[in-house]
Amino acid sequence: LLVTEDAVPAAAAALVGHGHAVFPSLRVCEPLPWPAGREPPSDPALARRLSGAWRLVQLEDPPGTVAEEFAEDDGPVRLQTPSGLFVDVRLAGPDGAGSSGGASALDQREASFGGRCCVSDAGKGEGHCTQIRSIDYQPACVAVPKSTVVCSPTSLEFMSSSGAECRELWARLGAVADSDFVALELDSLAPKPKQPRHGLWIFAGGRFARLLGPPRGSGLVAGTCCKSLGQLQKLRGYADVRREVMEQYEMVFGTVDVPGLLRAKRVSSHPERAEQVYFDAADRATGEITVDRDTDRVVHKLPEGRCETWRIVEWTFDPFALGPRNGALAGDRPATPSTS
Repeated sequence: LLVTEDAVPAAAAALVGHGHAVFPSLRVCEPLPWPAGREPPSDPALARRLSGAWRLVQLEDPPGTVAEEFAEDDGPVRLQTPSGLFVDVRLAGPDGAGSSGGASALDQREASFGGRCCVSDAGKGEGHCTQIRSIDYQPACVAVPKSTVVCSPTSLEFMSSSGAECRELWARLGAVADSDFVALELDSLAPKPKQPRHGLWIFAGGRFARLLGPPRGSGLVAGTCCKSLGQLQKLRGYADVRREVMEQYEMVFGTVDVPGLLRAKRVSSHPERAEQVYFDAADRATGEITVDRDTDRVVHKLPEGRCETWRIVEWTFDPFALGPRNGALAGDRPATPSTS
């Protein structure tokens, strides 16, 4: 198949739409504005309105036809900071519910992703959003995900403007006035992994989302354009794809019970780890976390011996410092943070 260079993304999208896998993704995807992904928001006021913790209430695909509805404690959650860094938490059910095909079906339902949302004012109360996804549990998209958003203090309405049209309705979790945000980007790992990994660790109020995985263009999943993870397993081998997902990807969604006490609510591919303490500053058996504001780095030593260094992008409170433990409920706003 010979196509001109400028027609490659359209040809790749057509092939993917007919059930094929196309790789390497970096050669066939629509060019992405990656430099813009590290720049400050073009519209800080609008970016601030999109920040916070949100839950997906309803998906219409196509618009006007309800495809899915989600209860308050179920369905996707998005944590986004004023800088535009975000993580979409899209995990299989906490007990594997709905996954009748065992481990294979459970893996295929993992669909979390993260990156930076670039937003600009479109007028008439609308904004243009471009999602620059740096980590994605699902195979790479040929087209850059773009949408139009209408936002109110407590809700968001997204209408996709790339690929198949769909409409998403989101509701805010927590108070509009919440201003506690932390955004971390993975800087390095020790020991150094054989394959590169990218990472995002986002805190919004009393919730956190921690996502790690190969960067775009790397590995089987991020290096291939395909309809879904399930389709990729059929085309490129179930065992190899599942091994990469299990060994190279991590997604933890949880709460800050109190400063210094993080609890995992849901963990990708490991539903048995739900409701377990993820980090306790008072218990070294759960690991150690050191914050250095002089270098804007956070060093996380995990119980299994791995050491992660994270770069601080945003920091309005310290979720890792040991704080008072007076029975605060998960999801409550943390107490006054330390400045360590």
